[in-house]
Amino acid sequence: MAQVRQLLALSDQADKPCENIDLLVQQQIGEVDRKIADIARLREELAQMLRSCEGESINECGIVESLGRRG
Repeated sequence: MAQVRQLLALSDQADKPCENIDLLVQQQIGEVDRKIADIARLREELAQMLRSCEGESINECGIVESLGRRG
């Protein structure tokens, strides 16, 4: 939301160069890329947990065991 306000404030300065807006957008792209990387890592962790489960009982479940190691 703050970035949108910054962009709107900059848009009111029509005589200024575009570099400021470009910089804000580049920063947002970087933030989106970081979030995508975080989500991709989380997805891989979940997929690894799923592969560790071989239909055993909950007492022997690889997913529960993996979560227990994290805690």
